[in-house]
Amino acid sequence: MGLNKKCLFVSPLILSSLLVGCNIFDDDDDEPKKVTPVSIASVTTLDFSSFNANEAALEASGLRVFGPDMTTGGDATLAADLEPEYVTVSADGSMAWVSLQENNGIAKVDLVNKTITDIYGLGFKDHGVAGNELDASDEDDDAVVLRTFANLKGMYQPDGIASFEEDGVTYIVSANEGDGREYDGFEEESRVEDLTLDATAFPDAATLQDETQLGRLKVTMNLDTATASSNFSELHTYGARSFSIWNGDSGELVYDSGADLAIQTNSAGLYPDGRSDAKGTEPENVAIGMVGEKRLAFIGLERANAVAIYDLTDMDNIEFLQLVSDAEDIGPEGILFISAADSATARALLVVSNEVSGSITVYEANASGSFSQLSRLVLDGGEGAAEISAYDRLNQQLFVVNNGEDLDDPRVDVIDFSEPATLSAPVSSIDISAYGGGVNSVAVSNGVLATAIEGTAKTDDGVVAIFDAKTFEFLDKVTVGALPDMVTFTPDGKTIITADEGEPNSDYSVDPMGSVSIVTLN
Repeated sequence: MGLNKKCLFVSPLILSSLLVGCNIFDDDDDEPKKVTPVSIASVTTLDFSSFNANEAALEASGLRVFGPDMTTGGDATLAADLEPEYVTVSADGSMAWVSLQENNGIAKVDLVNKTITDIYGLGFKDHGVAGNELDASDEDDDAVVLRTFANLKGMYQPDGIASFEEDGVTYIVSANEGDGREYDGFEEESRVEDLTLDATAFPDAATLQDETQLGRLKVTMNLDTATASSNFSELHTYGARSFSIWNGDSGELVYDSGADLAIQTNSAGLYPDGRSDAKGTEPENVAIGMVGEKRLAFIGLERANAVAIYDLTDMDNIEFLQLVSDAEDIGPEGILFISAADSATARALLVVSNEVSGSITVYEANASGSFSQLSRLVLDGGEGAAEISAYDRLNQQLFVVNNGEDLDDPRVDVIDFSEPATLSAPVSSIDISAYGGGVNSVAVSNGVLATAIEGTAKTDDGVVAIFDAKTFEFLDKVTVGALPDMVTFTPDGKTIITADEGEPNSDYSVDPMGSVSIVTLN
């Protein structure tokens, strides 16, 4: 057999070829034979029903199951209540981990046997312990006062997660943003000043409930039940205002950054004191990458409008390195690391997608591993124009989720990334409107672009649609769970995984099950 060399893309990761709409020639007669384009072979959508019987034990470990079932007037089942958010995959492609943000947990998925094997309740961070201080007030004359509070706990509630392997163990790095449910039919949030505090646990309640102390802080009234508590001996606030590292095999907490994100952003003049009553800097997303011999973590801080960079090389001595930011960037959502080997500049790059400002900002590492700004591009569409990005190393392109509020239809913008220092307007856009209501995430591997698309109504089933990453031609699509929030590939590019959030509608009358979908390609 012979190959049309114009159609051959070789992946150094798996030393195999992906042929999309190309011709194979027979050595004997040189007659072209059409290769079937890449397509979807199967999809398996997994829900959490098998864990319903374990709800009590999981709640004891710190998992939250607390939403209502409007049809019965009671509590939702565990399977109905869980909301998968982000996915990360092991280096060998055999396992995945999924963040369950509102539920304060992480699920482990066996991709080979297509089963959810474990749910890890993440427990609570003690803000009464030195090192876990926080500023709880936005009404303290713009002062940033970090202090401890007895009987105040933080729910980790990770949004973005990433992973790395060391000594045969996969570790999960979580950005502990936090999130509360606020719907017409159900609302869990309250401010401390509006609660009745237990006199034994909080003998100084009158002082603590002052707006300059804990009074303004948002906490949950529904830790593990749809029925709100009326008297509080402990307070649970949203997010841990940190990033954490978890053992992927056991769910054990290995490291937490404590109050350091607040300390570092305050030192740089970037701490958002107006958000002290909510979730502080709001660690939104995380990426992991090797720069030389160093393993670095990049933590996107949604409200500080910055990315914090930490050195994880020595797990016993994790070190803050720097903050990167641009004064015009607002709301970093997508955090993308590009290794030096894959970079057009031959140096590691960090690509930040800023949702509110609709901008893409690129930072480049120097020889010592320090990052500085290389370029910036504002996309058309207004707020929501730059959410999640994916890099196509074969064609040196950047794919950007664009749900800009000024656009008529959702799309994926395609940016020429062959010269990252001089970004220009997108060379093309892929219209997503024919496939659903909005595009939530993109990923690319071996010449295939995968998109996670929600239904016309967010409670409807979603879609994964795949495209040729070079020609942007539609290849195939498949139905997945409701509200696919994140999509990723296994390292070999043969499997796509989505975290299907299953978020309820506004009055909570419809609450689809959260799920994980595993899509196998031909």
